Amino acid sequence: MKKNKILIGVLSTSLLLSGLAVTSPVSAESIASNEKLIENSNNEVSDFKMINQTDKTLKYTYTQNGENFMVEEEFLSESEVTSTVFIKNKETGEYEKDDIITTSYLKDEEVVVQNSESLGEIDRIHINPKVDYNAPTAPTINHSELLSQTGKSAKSISPLASSESWKYYSTSNGTSTPTRWLVGAIGITISAITKVPATAKWVVNIANLTYQLGSKAVYYKYVYYKRGSGISTETLTHRYIYTDSGRTKAVGRSTTLSGRTGMKVISTQTY
Repeated sequence: MKKNKILIGVLSTSLLLSGLAVTSPVSAESIASNEKLIENSNNEVSDFKMINQTDKTLKYTYTQNGENFMVEEEFLSESEVTSTVFIKNKETGEYEKDDIITTSYLKDEEVVVQNSESLGEIDRIHINPKVDYNAPTAPTINHSELLSQTGKSAKSISPLASSESWKYYSTSNGTSTPTRWLVGAIGITISAITKVPATAKWVVNIANLTYQLGSKAVYYKYVYYKRGSGISTETLTHRYIYTDSGRTKAVGRSTTLSGRTGMKVISTQTY
């Protein structure tokens, strides 16, 4: 068995795309033994097939660099998934365990962390969008428009008077580079960005779509609106997910409402 091929692909792609350093030591021997693979690999994935999908588990196969892989993923919680990676033995035709990768969203630190059973921590991705206040012409949203966008009732969205408009506040842009070969890992990152639990079918579908489109990163944009004043101030946030750096066409959106009672997701949409 050719050990850790999936992980070398993860490491090389993550380093090239995000510029992040591996945050725990990876032995020189491990990297050197796979140097040729890193140099020659284009890391393209093909022949993806979802074998089984439930509320808590995923099982799928794919081909990468001439090798056949199978991945079994289990969501341990709304913010953590374990991915057991198998590689097909060309002589026996049997899938053999290659590694286990655990992907976790640490809410207090706003980071997504990936740990390999064999290599330790292999990635640490910050979910920290950059705020851009330079959009003074953005329109306000009145309550009827908001209801039309989300399909929700006035009572479910806000206790404030329905005649009050949401005023544009700011826009944030961000980029994250989760491993694109692990659907559950992408799901954890999508969850961290959209605030929708990773076990939700909407998140898994968006993660799967991101995977199928071959995106090397997840691009996102937050658009904030506010209304009210003092302790009654509320913030409405549209959280858009894109697969292109220009953010020209969203693949999905969640809408959250924040106020004195906390934050809640009031709608999701797939485009």
